[in-house]
Formats: sequence, structure tokens, C-alpha cells
Amino acid sequence: MYAWLDEKNASERKPGMTDEAVLLQNSKERHRSFQETNWEMPAKTKKEIGQAWEAQFSRLFRSLGVTGTRIYVDSTINL
Repeated sequence: MYAWLDEKNASERKPGMTDEAVLLQNSKERHRSFQETNWEMPAKTKKEIGQAWEAQFSRLFRSLGVTGTRIYVDSTINL
């Protein structure tokens, strides 16, 4: 996706723009262009992506020292 966006939108990139800014600027187009591909992705691949995200957020929460704080969230937020 990112390589496709880089190639397709290279002319729209302004001097000094970071990669993140370019991705944010084109996020709607990226999602629209790959929506069908993402929906038709095999279940196994979706599961692998989900597991990778879970591992990444677990590392992030451990690094931030916010593991074990669910009780505080539950007492503050009523769903």
C-alpha cells in the first residue's frame, strides 16, 4: 500500500513533508483503494495481522507502565 501511494502521489508531496504527513494526507484514498482487497483477505492473514497488532500494543503498554490498570479504567468509564 505504502509503495503504491509513494508512486501514485509523488507529485503531491511538498518539500519538507515527512512520510507520516504524506500517509496521513492520503489516508482516505489509501483505504478506499484497498478496501476490497482488505475485505477479501484470507482469514488466516487477518488473524496473523491481529496477533501482530496485539503484540505491538502489549509491548507499548508495558513500556508505558500501564499494564494492570484495567480496574481504574473500568471504575472511570461506564459503557
